[in-house]
Amino acid sequence: MNLTKDKPIFILAIAVIGVIVIALIAILLGSFGKKPKNNSVQTNTSSPLPSIASNIIYPPKENPQNLSTDIKKIRQQIIASPISKDGGDLLLYSSDFVKIKYITSPDTFEVTILKDPAGQAKQEAQNWFMQSGLKLQDLCNLPVRFGLGSRELRQSNPDFTSLPDGCTQ
Repeated sequence: MNLTKDKPIFILAIAVIGVIVIALIAILLGSFGKKPKNNSVQTNTSSPLPSIASNIIYPPKENPQNLSTDIKKIRQQIIASPISKDGGDLLLYSSDFVKIKYITSPDTFEVTILKDPAGQAKQEAQNWFMQSGLKLQDLCNLPVRFGLGSRELRQSNPDFTSLPDGCTQ
């Protein structure tokens, strides 16, 4: 065996192996930085709302100060009777299925659906507001916004809307 004769082949083999190892490391690091695509979500281009409900709170069409005197009075009575306070937010109602809060900024009522069936939980929250003397249409401008409290709920209720029933964006 002649070491001087085999030395260039050995150096070439080490260089090739080094390049391959560096390339594999680069590929692995690049794949960890990418977010996985979710191809199961279908979007409806004819609707401005996302196909899976997010926790986005859409602003009301009408400024709460422009509500009728009766609605303003009911609204103030609801806000004045919290179960508890969480910073500037007020917990107004809580059950196994929903939590209703008044959020001082952006001056909105937020309903969080905690578990399925989401449609029945949404109806429970709307009924709670209507027991105060409001009509379903009043919830649109109060404003009341709905959100699903977990990723599993968002996946199992792809057509859920953050607006009260009968409201449009």
